[in-house]
Amino acid sequence: MNQKSKILLAGCHGLLGQYIISSKPDSCFLHGIDIDDVSLVHGTNYDHQKVDILKSREIKDLIEDVNPDIIINATAFTDVDECENRKEHCWQINVEGLENIIKYAKRVNAKVIHISSDYIFDGKKEIYYPADLGSPLNYYGKAKLAAENLLMGSGLDWAILRTSILYDVDRLKGKENFVTWVIKNLKKGSRIRIVNDQWGNPTLARNLAEVVWRVISGNHSGIYNAAGSETCDRLSFTNNIAETFDLDPGLIQQVTSAELNQKAKRPLKIGLDISNTERDMKIKMYNIIEGLTIFKNDYLSLHRVN
Repeated sequence: MNQKSKILLAGCHGLLGQYIISSKPDSCFLHGIDIDDVSLVHGTNYDHQKVDILKSREIKDLIEDVNPDIIINATAFTDVDECENRKEHCWQINVEGLENIIKYAKRVNAKVIHISSDYIFDGKKEIYYPADLGSPLNYYGKAKLAAENLLMGSGLDWAILRTSILYDVDRLKGKENFVTWVIKNLKKGSRIRIVNDQWGNPTLARNLAEVVWRVISGNHSGIYNAAGSETCDRLSFTNNIAETFDLDPGLIQQVTSAELNQKAKRPLKIGLDISNTERDMKIKMYNIIEGLTIFKNDYLSLHRVN
């Protein structure tokens, strides 16, 4: 990344997008786009524009105007169950948006960095490596895999980062993720039902944002698993959350996926091997306790809890 690099960030107000912005090196110019009229972030060498990535003309005009060296696609529709109910919307956001970006990225020869998901896998292999082929069980996973295939066949320089169970403090919009949902319910004494047979790699968003910048600074290309260093089931992760925040674990009821009967079928055992990410990026991905400890400090600060 040279000092004059121009980077376009789609989804700048999302959970990952805000941490990509907050960890931006001073040496580059970052142009954020989102569907919000007003920028929620302000800083040096940063600006914002309201752009809908589903509107081809808006993307065309934007990319031609900015002429970015790199485009980061951090947009996504990630409600896995709702993706089953709103398949067309899921496909539009997760596939057609990237398709528009690719189309006009070709005109300026921009590199595209795309955020993908462990849900492209069926969970039958347990440990997955970057070279493993996807076999999704739900519509969200199918859309994310289709997006990957689009980018891989685009002829552009590209990088795909597959992540899992993304969480962090949302300082801009306060949207819930799994961790904040658990904390909210346990704090008010509500019982929650958590599956004991779905595995993943809980990932702190700011750690993933750091991977994005390492990809850029090191000019890395290809597929990388960019997730937390520890694989665990949702029940164990929830117990870790309760312990970290001194909340009542007795409110946590363990159930199986069959008992919970979620709308979208989930892969059960998925572990992402991150060895090549840590090696190539020279980065340490946080384990569960490390990630929750960092999260806790910011969460308590934001909510003014001592």
